[in-house]
Amino acid sequence: MTFERFDAHALPYPDCRFDAVICQLGLMLFADPARALGEFHRVLRAGGRMAASVTTTPERTLYMRIGATIARHVPSKADIFNRNFNIPDAKHLRTLLADAGFHDIRVATECSELRFASFDDYFDGIENGATLSGQEYVRLPEDLRRVIREDVRRGLHVNGSNGLTVKMEVLVGSGQR
Repeated sequence: MTFERFDAHALPYPDCRFDAVICQLGLMLFADPARALGEFHRVLRAGGRMAASVTTTPERTLYMRIGATIARHVPSKADIFNRNFNIPDAKHLRTLLADAGFHDIRVATECSELRFASFDDYFDGIENGATLSGQEYVRLPEDLRRVIREDVRRGLHVNGSNGLTVKMEVLVGSGQR
């Protein structure tokens, strides 16, 4: 398997090259998701399938909920985080896929839960600058970091001695060329 980096709006591949295209948690970040889907369609062989997953809302993500909390306290940071939610529902994703020329379109909501030993275990990476949320968090003044940390903790379900459960949700859309 080879990984390459390129602009999804102008894929460097000939038409009808691939049997499948997968875009995991990236489509909502593209400047023009419709154009990227058009490129996915172009590089697929007849009968090939494309699948993409996207986040829905901050409250249903692993770490972007922290970004949303930062944005509430520092509104100038909102744009950095809001672009993660440019495809907020199944109808929007389905329309994007259809407009790109896909058929046999399927869109489903996938939910999961991640468990952590404690809130500290969950938040440790953020405090060390992991993810976009963590990178923005560590740039904040210490007093504001404490407030944000507590707001996030209050918004999550801590199960006492059973640790912390974080509920997540993504939309998964697929289509066939």
